Amino acid sequence: MRCVLLLCCALFFGACEGNMSGYTDHFGDYHPDGGENLGIFASDSKLQGHADLNLSPAPNMIFTPGVPARFPLVREVPAEMAQGATLLDLSTRDNRPHIVTVAMGNLIEPTEYQVGPFTEVVAVLNIGIGGVPYYAEVDYVEGMQFSLAVNRLQFHAIFRTVFGGTIAPPPGLTIPPYSVGASVSSDVVAHGRQPQRTLTHAGNFANPALPVAPGGNDGVWIIPAFAKSFRVVALPGNSQLSVSLATVALGNTIAIYTVIAPAVQDYPIPATAHYIIVENTSAVSVVQAYSVIFELAL
Repeated sequence: MRCVLLLCCALFFGACEGNMSGYTDHFGDYHPDGGENLGIFASDSKLQGHADLNLSPAPNMIFTPGVPARFPLVREVPAEMAQGATLLDLSTRDNRPHIVTVAMGNLIEPTEYQVGPFTEVVAVLNIGIGGVPYYAEVDYVEGMQFSLAVNRLQFHAIFRTVFGGTIAPPPGLTIPPYSVGASVSSDVVAHGRQPQRTLTHAGNFANPALPVAPGGNDGVWIIPAFAKSFRVVALPGNSQLSVSLATVALGNTIAIYTVIAPAVQDYPIPATAHYIIVENTSAVSVVQAYSVIFELAL
């Protein structure tokens, strides 16, 4: 009788174990409604992706009566977004924010034609935090990893021409696509610098120096979301610049930094700043090109 009882118990627990398709989280709680390979993610989540991106031309500036012309955000240009690709599209199983780590990789630059400094690859992130969506634009840097808390995340990659850049490949060659990839994980936390967003005004192959004349500026930029500080680089290396930060009411300047490039130190951004304007304060020299590099506190 004892043997029969033990056999029945073994068969019972074996059957229960065989029907277990759930997982145990890091709090020790068992979840019977999903496979252990899915972890915190919903079953329809896209956790890795790869795409070959075609080049988008630089968009036109936005002109509004009574205010200076401004450069649009990437997500404000439907044509650019349509040229991009969605590499990640995920949500958490319990619809609560969890820490995830995004990795950017497999960025292969075309070998038959080096596109040069007049293009960029940008990641546009649609982030859900507690059900409220936020957008962030991030430089696509090969090997970059960063962690953030989300319950929803879409990751779009766009290959685009920077402002002022007109791409004309050498005779007989075309501009091939960029190959990019990304993945997301829930079991590691990235360490190191946060991601960045670089705003560049460059030139073109016919005229590599698209100058900013002495005393002039070439438009207004919107400070990227999550930006907490910035650095400035420019050509020539001794460019004299005035960088102004203004509130939503464009005339209300709240900070002015006098910069002699390359200014590799970080400049703080007041919480009320919304716009940034770069002006050439040299009396005689033109500024051939410049980049404002923002550090993002994602």
